[in-house]
Amino acid sequence: MKRSPTLLHSTETAESSVDLFAGTLLSTVEVYRMSGGKLETVSDTTSDFIELASDATDRRTPLLASPESLPADVASAMAIPIFRADTCTSVIVLALKKSTAAGVFEVWTPYGIYPELKLVDGFYGSLERFHNVSSFVRFERGMGLPGQTWASNHSIIHHDLPNHPGFLRAAGASAESLCSAVGIPVLALDFIAAVVLINSIELPIARGMQAWVIDGDSFELPTTSSFGLSSIEKPDVRCRASMDVGWLRRSVETGEALWRVDAASHACVAIPSFRGTNPCGVLALCF
Repeated sequence: MKRSPTLLHSTETAESSVDLFAGTLLSTVEVYRMSGGKLETVSDTTSDFIELASDATDRRTPLLASPESLPADVASAMAIPIFRADTCTSVIVLALKKSTAAGVFEVWTPYGIYPELKLVDGFYGSLERFHNVSSFVRFERGMGLPGQTWASNHSIIHHDLPNHPGFLRAAGASAESLCSAVGIPVLALDFIAAVVLINSIELPIARGMQAWVIDGDSFELPTTSSFGLSSIEKPDVRCRASMDVGWLRRSVETGEALWRVDAASHACVAIPSFRGTNPCGVLALCF
């Protein structure tokens, strides 16, 4: 069943939406929440990918848009559903603009009788070598970024991919100038998939990322779980929203993805993860 979006705010013009993601590979981010069986948009952006978000909700898995459905200026789009227990609470859509810079979307899911993940869909642009390597790799639970994301039930960030001991495709990353990646778990009552976003040196998917780990009432930010924040002396103003732990706690309390834009048009989205009803982590992506 297709769901029509209900607008919670007035959407901005295409020009102002693009400005939100200046300096990134993204053309837009759309954030939806489920309310009364309908998807409502909670982001100050257009709703070009409502059907993709609806399909991801109905099929209960991350989905990439078919190439023929994409606008002329978009290279790829992916919808990521968020579950608390067995209920889909939110959907996030990330759309990559067409660019000479590299950006990678991947979806890894369990298969077969062994605890392993395989690549079921992805966007690699011109990175044919990295795509070929990835299509033949299988990750055991706890191995590589997809397997670590599966085992931990929370988002994980890898830095310096060509030299990272836990990034098992380091040789391919070095050849393609890929620099950092984040694994995002998609969990209902059971593990569904690991979504992986990979940044290139030239232009990131997000200007800042923070992967917080939740243990009871404790919010912890491991030293390796930030990108675009700790590497510079003064954090970029676009990344400061992610440092507001109170805002991230609200995402966990509501069980939904949250979106915010400040007066200077700096945008950030919070993506919680749950194992059943127990919160495991929350990822902040800042643009």
